[in-house]
Amino acid sequence: MKKVMPMKTKIHILLILLMLILGLSGCGSKIEVKSENNVFSFSKLNDLIYELNIPDGEFSHLEGNNISDGDYLLIDDKLIIKKAYLTTLNPGEYEYSVVTTIGKKNIEVKIADENQKYQLINGDFETGDLFGWSVFTIFKGEDNIQSFVEEGIKENTTFFTFEVPYNGDGKYVYGLDDRDGLNKDRWNERMGMMRSSVFELGGSGFISFKLGGAKNQDLSYISIRDAKTDYELARFSNPKFNTTNFTIDPENYYEANLVLYKADLKQYLGQSLYLEICDFGGRDWDLLTFDSFITYHPSEPLGELAVDIKPEFSQSYITNQIPNGDFSQNLDFWTVSNAMAWENNLAFYTDNGVLKSNVNGDEARGLVRSSLFRIDGSGIISFEIGAAKGARYDKDTYISIREEKTNREILRIANTRNNGSDLIKYYVDLSEHMGKNVYLEIVDNARNSYDAIFVANIITYYAVKPEYDFGQAGINLNY
Repeated sequence: MKKVMPMKTKIHILLILLMLILGLSGCGSKIEVKSENNVFSFSKLNDLIYELNIPDGEFSHLEGNNISDGDYLLIDDKLIIKKAYLTTLNPGEYEYSVVTTIGKKNIEVKIADENQKYQLINGDFETGDLFGWSVFTIFKGEDNIQSFVEEGIKENTTFFTFEVPYNGDGKYVYGLDDRDGLNKDRWNERMGMMRSSVFELGGSGFISFKLGGAKNQDLSYISIRDAKTDYELARFSNPKFNTTNFTIDPENYYEANLVLYKADLKQYLGQSLYLEICDFGGRDWDLLTFDSFITYHPSEPLGELAVDIKPEFSQSYITNQIPNGDFSQNLDFWTVSNAMAWENNLAFYTDNGVLKSNVNGDEARGLVRSSLFRIDGSGIISFEIGAAKGARYDKDTYISIREEKTNREILRIANTRNNGSDLIKYYVDLSEHMGKNVYLEIVDNARNSYDAIFVANIITYYAVKPEYDFGQAGINLNY
C-alpha cells in the first residue's frame, strides 16, 4: 500500500526549500564592489579599478562585452580593467558581471566621448612608455639596434647639448635614448620603425606633431599611411634641423629640440589612417625625437606647415625595362634627392656609364631614385656594384628595391663581395613580386674610406631566367 506523506511534513519541506531559495537569491547582495572612478578617459588612458568584497566566496571571472581573461587583473581584492581593452570601446555606458562562487554583481563602465575615433592612442606618450605603439626592426632582424625602445621616453626637460629644452608638451617626450650612456654614435646607428594605432581623419583634416633630429630627411621621417591599402599618403621630416651654434643663434638652433609642425591632410577626410615613424639611417643625427601627435583639430592648428616629401612619379606608361639603366644618358630618368643639400655636396654623378657617389671623395653622401619599372619575364634583374666597402657598408651603402604607392622596401642589396672599385655583378630574384611596379633607390649614407657606391649596367628584364650560381645571387638584407 502506497504511503502518503503527512501534510505537516510537506509544509516543513516547502519551508526549507523556500529558505534555501531565498538564501541563494540573497547571495548577490553580499558581494560588494566599489570604485572611486568608473569613467575611462581616452586622453588620460586610465585603468579602471574596482574594490571587491566577497566575504563568503571567491572571484571567478568578469563577463560582458567580449571581455576576456587578458583584459583585466585581480590583485589582492582589486579588479583592474586594463586600458588596452578600454581603448577598443566606443563612447557610452557598458555593464559587466563580476562572477563569483556565490553569485554575480553587476558593475558599470563609462567611456567618455573625447573624439577618440579621430585620435591615435598615446600620441603624447604621457603613459611614460610606448603603450599604443608597435615597434618593428628593418635590418636583418637585429633587435639590438632597434631605434624605438622604452628607454627613449624622457622627461620633458633638457638634452645634453647646452642643456637645451626639448620643448615638448606634458611630462614626457620621446627624446635621446641613453641606454648606452652618453654614446651618441650608438644612438645614431640604431634603425627601426614605430607604428601608431589606426584613427579616422576628422575635424579640419589637419594633424600636428613635434619633431626633432632627422638631419637626413631621406632616411628619417614620419609616414602617413592608409590603413586599408597601406599606401603612403604623405611623408614629413624636419627641414628646420640645423647645427647653428646655440650661443650665437639660439632662435634657429634645432637638434633634438622639437619643432611644431602642422600637416594638411584634408583630402583624406573620413579615411582610416595610421602613422609610422621611420629611422632608416645610421649616421650623425639620423635619429628622431618627437612628441604630441594630435590627429584631431576642429580648425587649422598652429605650427610650421609640413612639406610632403614622399616619392612622386609622373610616368604615363611603365615598361619592364628601367630607362637609362646603363647611365649612357647621364642622370636622365633618375631623381637625385637634395635632402642633404645642407652639406653643399650632392654626391651622385656619372662617369663613362657608371653612377658614382664620390663627387667630392668618400665624404659625399646622398640618394638617387630611378623611375618605375614593372617586374616581368623571369622576374630576375641584375646590376653591377663597386666600392661600397666601408666598415658598415651593408647599413650605409646599398641598393633598395621599393614598391610603388606603398614605398615599402621589398629587398635591400649591398656589395657583399666587394673588391675595391671593381664592378661586381649581382642577380636578384623578384619573381614573387611579379607584375608589381617598383623602383630603385641607391643610397650612400657614409663618409669614410671606400664609403662610396658605384653602380652600372642595370637590367630589369630577362625573358628567360639567366644562368648564375649562388655566389652571384644578391642577399636580401631584410631577412
